[in-house]
Amino acid sequence: MKMLKKGINFMGKSVKKFFLRLSDPSIILFSTLILIFSLAVIIRSIPLKWGLFLTEFDPYYEYYLAKKTLEKGVLWWFQYSPSQREFDTLFWYPYGRDLRRTSQPGVPILVTLIYIFLKTIGLTVTLLAIHAFLPVVMSGLSVLCIYLLCRKAFNSYTGLLAALILSINTALLGSTTLGNVHDGMIIPLMLLTFYFMLKGFEGKPIIWSVLAGLSLGLIVLIWGGFLYVWNLVALYFLVLYLTNNLDRNMAETYIIIDLIAKFFIIITPRHGIRVALTSLYALLPLVTLVACTYYLLLEKLGEEKFKGATFRLLIVVAAGLLVIAGYYTGFFAKIAGRIMAIIIPSERNPIIESVGEHRIPTWSMIFLDYNVLLIFSLFGLYIILRKRKVKDILILLLYLSSLYATSSMSRLSILFSPACAILASVGFFSLADKLYSMYKGEVILPRKRLQEFRREHVVLTFIVVTLILVTSFVTTNALDYCHQPALILTSSLPMRDTSYESIDWISALEWMRENLPEDAVIACWWDYGYWISVNTNRSTLADNGTLNTTQIAEIARAFLSNETEALKIFHSLGATHVVVFEPFRSLQGYDVYGMPVYFPDPYGHGDFGKSYWMAKIGGLDPDKYQYVTTGQLRGLLIPANNKEALSATLYKLLFVKTDRRRLYIFEPLVWNYFPSTWWSGNPIYSIESPKYFELIYASYPNNWVLVFRINYEKANMTSPTRK
Repeated sequence: MKMLKKGINFMGKSVKKFFLRLSDPSIILFSTLILIFSLAVIIRSIPLKWGLFLTEFDPYYEYYLAKKTLEKGVLWWFQYSPSQREFDTLFWYPYGRDLRRTSQPGVPILVTLIYIFLKTIGLTVTLLAIHAFLPVVMSGLSVLCIYLLCRKAFNSYTGLLAALILSINTALLGSTTLGNVHDGMIIPLMLLTFYFMLKGFEGKPIIWSVLAGLSLGLIVLIWGGFLYVWNLVALYFLVLYLTNNLDRNMAETYIIIDLIAKFFIIITPRHGIRVALTSLYALLPLVTLVACTYYLLLEKLGEEKFKGATFRLLIVVAAGLLVIAGYYTGFFAKIAGRIMAIIIPSERNPIIESVGEHRIPTWSMIFLDYNVLLIFSLFGLYIILRKRKVKDILILLLYLSSLYATSSMSRLSILFSPACAILASVGFFSLADKLYSMYKGEVILPRKRLQEFRREHVVLTFIVVTLILVTSFVTTNALDYCHQPALILTSSLPMRDTSYESIDWISALEWMRENLPEDAVIACWWDYGYWISVNTNRSTLADNGTLNTTQIAEIARAFLSNETEALKIFHSLGATHVVVFEPFRSLQGYDVYGMPVYFPDPYGHGDFGKSYWMAKIGGLDPDKYQYVTTGQLRGLLIPANNKEALSATLYKLLFVKTDRRRLYIFEPLVWNYFPSTWWSGNPIYSIESPKYFELIYASYPNNWVLVFRINYEKANMTSPTRK
């Protein structure tokens, strides 16, 4: 009996000791962080329920590059010489694409190294699986990195809340779900760069600066938009210099970071010495490098009279004038159109504007991504503006610059997500801290109000503020957003669920891979280039890289010209087949002799809707090709009733008769069968079947993707030979 009591007492003490350990704040913080990390990874893995697929378009090209890297070795990327350029004619036939000169090597190298490591330790895994899960894992690392940065700049509790916000932020979710693009992968690396940078301010600047430089170097390898982070870091140190907040550690930190970043830029074939040293992208980093070097020289020489604000400003202005002079003399290269579209949103060409994610977002779109967090972040912005500490200046610049980028291009909304999460957390905890001080009576209020002041008022205010913050989590559509199948499963239509009823692109790609000749060259709109080239191993004339805008304009003109002109253009480019796509809809409840009546997708997801941009890119008048219906069926987009539209090759291909589609909404038979006022005032006509394009495949199950063989012989033209 005594032994039993001793045993019970021992167990009781052990359990008590265990729970006391669990109540340790550090363990609670660590456990909470792990739970947030798990949440971020799990919700982004939801699309796995439909199978392991890549989504969007760019990941397919990156996957192709990963296979190429595995075949040729990692060093292949850095054994680049302009005199020994390799052109892969699978893309941009007939000229081909210099893969290394036009691509970011980071993701393919990272995927390949992970694959080799896992195979070495005996794990059976596919390259596709690693490529698909990489954005998911990196999003989990974003949670850890934002916690580290907030803990360094503010405190641990701010870091935890920021991590939770970031884990379910819909703007970041858009780029980090299973199989998604690489853009979201730079968020943890950017946060790590800032964290190591701030650590370098406190001591041992060389170690931390090297780590910060390596993090920035990885961003250079992974993301073409590294220019943002590179210039943001330069701007931060330049502001420190101009506001007299720079010290020796900081100056050394920047010089090391910038030199490492320049090294990575130079060794990346896509960028090289031109971008690192002789481009406008390098203007701000160069000015800051001069300023920091100048500061260290003065520190060493001890020239106090040259350390004033006037001399600081003069050195920056002088360096800036030198760079500007270099630009106007042609020494510095000009800024690319896509970057200029971000800096000056009005400066954008039709190709950039035709991409949905490149358009200027409305404020309602930004609010949907961040909702009440925007309000808390503005309060946090006010708090750090009042303090203006060295660490606060970094967050301030991150917030303002990323908000501007987000307002210029919807794709860059991911850049604002960490800044908004950090300042929303700062705003909430600053407000909570002030309310706690009021509750304890530490805040002195005017006498009149002091008589009416009660603690329950403070408690109620805190509850209301907390509930407002909670609504940002309750109303978020994170789960709904993640519960979206891969884009290729829905034929690029925005669906939140699927029963595999829209797998037309998958069936078309499988058919092309198995049935088209190996030397086939496919003409299609550039949106589908990556899907076709990578999944069928057949050459395409253009892809999502939009590298050759002249060739894209040629394809646009071919599609919107008559068949004779289209044949000439396709023949000059070496095309043997044409692929078009249109997700047709049908009039519900209205059949003609038992046959459904079809019309083009009203949201412009197919080639018919995109023909508006084809016309603009090809230098044609888009108003001559499309007509918006009026009356009871108003708002539908159909071909215009004129010579240009009715003879356009694209429209003949799209509105061809298939086994599934026999009638279109504008045809005479439809409105002779339905004598109604619905179509009153709208054109009635028929579109001829193509003469020189032979339909050889209509996709399953909806006939949305059509594959045509170009019949040059019928037009008395010789078939193009493979170059």
